[in-house]
Amino acid sequence: EKEKGGGGGGESTRWDEWRYRSNAELGAAFRELHAGSCAGISKLSSLGSSRGGEDIPLLEISTAPGAVQAKPSFAFIANMHGDEPVGREFVLRLARLLCSAHKRAAAKGGLARGLSRLLDGGSGGGGGGGGCGGGS
Repeated sequence: EKEKGGGGGGESTRWDEWRYRSNAELGAAFRELHAGSCAGISKLSSLGSSRGGEDIPLLEISTAPGAVQAKPSFAFIANMHGDEPVGREFVLRLARLLCSAHKRAAAKGGLARGLSRLLDGGSGGGGGGGGCGGGS
């Protein structure tokens, strides 16, 4: 079965295959997540450029994206070494999973308990978060 999108946000990224995504595909996937299933709980920015001049995207996922908070946060850095490409696929799928779970829980009237702990640092409201970045 082919999964195209499926994150509830009109994504066109193909999620049915595990494969190495080019830098352009990685950037497109992050933009689709930010505008789609992660809309309202994400901030898309750049960590800078690689040695080769490629943009290194950063997708922050939080109930208050972009806000400086005193709560713990975490970051997943993917594909730090060019010969280890599985990390970028993992980070994309983790971001998609978090955002899709948040969207489903919000449609039912609230954050899933475990997801709230992840996004809010265990406080139950407003903040914390994680960043997902990838690049080579």
